[in-house]
Amino acid sequence: EFGSIFLLSNPALKFTLLKVFKHFWAYFANLLTSFGVILPIITLLVLFIGRFFENRKLVLIIAAFLVIVIVQLVLLSTIDPTGEDNPFQINKFYLSSLVLFVFLSGAALDWIVKRLFGEESMYALLLLFVFIVIYFAANFRTNNYADNFFSQKMVEDALSQLPVDSVAITVSHIV
Repeated sequence: EFGSIFLLSNPALKFTLLKVFKHFWAYFANLLTSFGVILPIITLLVLFIGRFFENRKLVLIIAAFLVIVIVQLVLLSTIDPTGEDNPFQINKFYLSSLVLFVFLSGAALDWIVKRLFGEESMYALLLLFVFIVIYFAANFRTNNYADNFFSQKMVEDALSQLPVDSVAITVSHIV
């Protein structure tokens, strides 16, 4: 269920540009809070200062991140992310793009550590890793999406759109 997107032809769900902008706002607000505000800022600064655009591997990760974010948020824009009638937590749809952001953040932090400590950067990287683990452990309850499920209506809508005599494979026996 994490990161899945249902494309429904539900007449109640309407696409509007306002919902697209709301999704971008909700996404970047979630990105800032999920990564402790400072990590996204550091990552953006290092992307420009560190000349990451000269490294083809990092350019590929940046392009993949941007493509996934744009496609994902436009596909989700039939749902109002701030609406009170929203039946599920919209943040779990962002997980696939956050993986790429973690790679970019890691490259940014590696660049900073190598600039400050030179070749003897292993201890600094270990200390940084410990800080990140402590942050995620302290905020586990905030970032815990284990009890968020799709609404029954969403699943029934998706299954009702299947052609007659089709087979649906689900992750559990409960529909």
